[in-house]
Amino acid sequence: MTKAVNYVQEGKLILDGLPLEDAKIGAAILMLTKQAEDYRAQGQYEEAKHCCDKAIALAQDPDLDKPDELDVKYAEGFVKMHLGTIYFSQGKLQQAADRYQQAQKLFSERNRPYSEGISWMALGTVYYAQARNNLENIGTSDNEWKEALKAYQRSLDIFHKLDKPVLEDRIRERLTTVNREYLQAMEKYCYKKTTREEEQEKVSEEEAEVTQLAFTLPSGEEVLKIPVVAKIAAGIELTLAQENITDHLIMDKETARNATFALRVKGNSMINAHILNGDYVLIHAQNAVDNGKKAAVRITEKEEEAVLKRFYKEKIDEEEYCRLEPENDQEPTIIVSLKELKPGLKERLAKKFKRPDAKVKFLVGIPAIEGEVVGVIRTFREMQSSP
Repeated sequence: MTKAVNYVQEGKLILDGLPLEDAKIGAAILMLTKQAEDYRAQGQYEEAKHCCDKAIALAQDPDLDKPDELDVKYAEGFVKMHLGTIYFSQGKLQQAADRYQQAQKLFSERNRPYSEGISWMALGTVYYAQARNNLENIGTSDNEWKEALKAYQRSLDIFHKLDKPVLEDRIRERLTTVNREYLQAMEKYCYKKTTREEEQEKVSEEEAEVTQLAFTLPSGEEVLKIPVVAKIAAGIELTLAQENITDHLIMDKETARNATFALRVKGNSMINAHILNGDYVLIHAQNAVDNGKKAAVRITEKEEEAVLKRFYKEKIDEEEYCRLEPENDQEPTIIVSLKELKPGLKERLAKKFKRPDAKVKFLVGIPAIEGEVVGVIRTFREMQSSP
């Protein structure tokens, strides 16, 4: 984990993003918020709040003459941002979040997208700080992490539309950091929970190796820890043996789609199915699939390296064979039969399934289906670089 959030420094970054030279805020209100920021920087928080209270009273007083260009609601939102940052600098995170939310609504009502983007960024920072302060309870509540990701994403969307690349880059960096630390925290919780449950229930080592970890959040959402395996062996128990697991993916139940394990894709044989080199494919362990389904298949029983292909079980002149189809015109169709096919049958199949840049490949063996592909996961870095 990175070091804890520096409230004072983060508060300065938030206020530095606000548009100070704006006549619609009003010169008097700008002066008061400038005084408030000076007090905040010196740690004189009560004096800073007093300046903000005076600025809000000035904006809301119906008896005072105000400049024609003054936008009272917008000015009030501007002051609420300063108040939120004063609370944030004190570590009073809930009070800070309340003020930032009020500012965001006022900016939205007044159609001030740039300031609204800053307010969403501020909210993301507060929620992230709350999440960091609540790491030990991540297994029972992870709302702060989700709210931080949501707020930063809203900020990123706004700055993208406004063509603000510097702010976009800053928010993308924050999104990457929050997402990484969230997954690290969840994985740490999973490890602790696994150890605790193993001690309590005294499960055998073999059972522990193939048990899919699941726990339920307060929202009712079930989160799963899916093992990433280096290779597929003969049978799910061997596939999920501890020495064969290289990593884990943590995801909600809907995304997991009943997956038993995951494989890291090597090569480009399935690119037309949007499965790219480096992706993770989610596999539901089963020994049969319907024709045309994408599956992880060991071409012969002796092989441990599985291939990802569309699987078909077919006949030609009463001779049974299995056809493994890639999703890439430069890769060959693979025909697997229990015994060597007659030359005439081979010629017919080769003509039927030949691709422009690849010949049909014939093998003798017993193809072993180890599971059906139920989903694809692409890493954040790869998504960013994809066209």
